[in-house]
Amino acid sequence: MGGGEVTSEGNFVSPHKDIARQHVAMLAPLSAGRVTITSFQIGYLRAAISIAIRYSACRRQFGPSPQEELPILEYQLQQWRLFPHLAAAFVWTHFCPTLFSDYTHALEASDPVKQVCHPVKQVCHPGLVVGTFCITIAVKRHL
Repeated sequence: MGGGEVTSEGNFVSPHKDIARQHVAMLAPLSAGRVTITSFQIGYLRAAISIAIRYSACRRQFGPSPQEELPILEYQLQQWRLFPHLAAAFVWTHFCPTLFSDYTHALEASDPVKQVCHPVKQVCHPGLVVGTFCITIAVKRHL
C-alpha cells in the first residue's frame, strides 16, 4: 500500500494520516522521471551540438574572392547561434551528475516527506523543468 487503497466497501484508506503527506507520497516517484528525462535530453543536446559544429566547420560557402570559400563556422552569426548551446551542453553535462548524486542521497531518507522536501530537490526541480524545455527548443529549432 503506497499512496493508499480502496476497501471493498468503497472507502479510501491511506497509511498517511496527514493530507500533505498523502500528496507528497503520490508525487515522490515523479522526481526520478524528471532526473532521467533530463539525462536523456543532455545526451540529445550533446549529439546535436557536435553534429552542428562539425557540419559548420566542414561546410564552405562564400568568401572574400570567388575562388576562396570560408567555413560557415567562421561567420559570427553562426557562432552566435551555436556557441551558447555548446556552453549549455557543458553546463548541463557537469550539473546532471551532481543532481543525480544529490537525488540519491535524498532518497536515502526514510521519511517520504523528507525525500520530496529535500532542499536540493526543491531548488533543482524547477530548474530541470526549465532546462528540459530549453534543451528541447535548442535541439528542435536552432540545431
